[in-house]
Amino acid sequence: MTETPRKTDPGEETPAGDNDGGSAGPEDPPAAASEPAAPPEAANDSDAPEARAPQDGDPAGGGAEPAGPDSGEADSGEADSGETGAPALTEEQQRIVDLEIEVAELKDRALRAMADADNARKRAARDVADSRKYGATGLARDILTVADNLGRALEAVPDLPREEDENLFNLRAGVDMTLQEMLQALERHGVKKVTPETGERFDHNRHQAMFEVPTDELAPGAVAQVVQDGYVIHDRLLRPALVGVARKPPEEPAPEEAAEVPEDAAEPPEENTGESDAA
Repeated sequence: MTETPRKTDPGEETPAGDNDGGSAGPEDPPAAASEPAAPPEAANDSDAPEARAPQDGDPAGGGAEPAGPDSGEADSGEADSGETGAPALTEEQQRIVDLEIEVAELKDRALRAMADADNARKRAARDVADSRKYGATGLARDILTVADNLGRALEAVPDLPREEDENLFNLRAGVDMTLQEMLQALERHGVKKVTPETGERFDHNRHQAMFEVPTDELAPGAVAQVVQDGYVIHDRLLRPALVGVARKPPEEPAPEEAAEVPEDAAEPPEENTGESDAA
């Protein structure tokens, strides 16, 4: 009996194996065709590497390096400067400050130089005055030696009246006049005689002790004798006066007293006589 083929609807699928010769039916569409195609932006994002999630120790901002201590100090310095509000000096202002410092230093140097010049001027004026005042010190000291010799000559010549020896009288008068004129010339240049008085207190600044004179009439340390007069030139000592200084004389030893015989001294023994023996 011949089988009549069954009509199939167009939408009905033909089961596999029903066709003769094992021919496959119409091919199934690929699975990918049923899914919609991804947009190009999504495809690009998928190709990019995945962003690493920030860890606990990482700073905010992902790959930013951690700020060091210097950056913190700089930030604090900027903050302080911003708080104080002191503007930084410009080049012109800094130049003005440097010039003011330089002017102050130059002014100090000028004042010191003026002070040194004034001191040098005063010192030079003092030296000139001293040279005028004491310049004749060496000459006066030499002339005093001649004056001393003239004085010794007057002491050696006896002071006789003119009637006895007129020539000797005139010689003595001439030497005395020469000595007086010499002393007057020295006095005009500030040289004066210093003659200590007997009993005057010894002065170490104007007197020179030559010897000691034991005496009870003067206090110890007083001038007892003048050997040579002294001289001064203005307020400086030219030559000290040579003097003898009094001192207390040594005490005389007390006379030795006669040795006293003690009352209880032993008496010499009495001689035995014949009468006493007979008795």
